[in-house]
Amino acid sequence: MVRPKTDPTTWQMIESKEIDFTSKDELISEMALQMFTEMIKTAEEKAKDSGMMSSLVTKIVDNLQIKLTNMHIRIENEDAVDRNNQFSLGVTLQGIDLHTTDDCWERIFIDRTKEINKAKSMFKLLKIVNFGIYYKTKETTLISTALSQEEMAAVLIAQFSTYDEDGRITRQRDDYLIEPIRLEVKLTQNDPV
Repeated sequence: MVRPKTDPTTWQMIESKEIDFTSKDELISEMALQMFTEMIKTAEEKAKDSGMMSSLVTKIVDNLQIKLTNMHIRIENEDAVDRNNQFSLGVTLQGIDLHTTDDCWERIFIDRTKEINKAKSMFKLLKIVNFGIYYKTKETTLISTALSQEEMAAVLIAQFSTYDEDGRITRQRDDYLIEPIRLEVKLTQNDPV
């Protein structure tokens, strides 16, 4: 049998105050005002936090820069039985550069979260220098057979064409499927307003 610990016949009387209708109304109004004020503060804090994060993301995206130089990706097939079946396939890239510019296409840092810059257009410049793809059949110099780091580097460098100080080709490899090309793209994003 289960029963309560205290005797149910003994009840305590709790004092209650008589509160008139106007006091109840004032009390409810005061509580509602306090709750409403706290809700507004919470919403303002959340908006401030998301605004800060949003402006930080905007600054990063607006000023993102990508720069790669002297890239060479190569795939080789080494045939141990017949050396005439060996080949190499690769991509060469002297450089790629993507950055934010002003309206004269000069590299800059921009903060579009500032009121003065909000209505400005965004300018990006993409430069690709000497991008090419090659395929060489009957390959005789494989990286996998190189004995040292220097020999590997020599094999990779030999695959590049050579260029003068203006980036023009002075020695062209014969194995290119796509001969090294230069490309410059100017992107303009009109103001978001």
